[in-house]
Amino acid sequence: MTKRGYHRLITPSGEVLNQVIVEFEDDGKIVGWHTFRREEAGVEWMGGTLDLRMTSS
Repeated sequence: MTKRGYHRLITPSGEVLNQVIVEFEDDGKIVGWHTFRREEAGVEWMGGTLDLRMTSS
């Protein structure tokens, strides 16, 4: 599993979340996300916005 940090996440429903850590399976599938609460080991900071409205299931 990979963890990546983003300034913003736009969920498939259009909700905008700030300072989010997104968890990915090895094949790139998103398995979850949560807002940044404290430093976490192994998080790759991507910055920018991850817009999930633009991806297909």
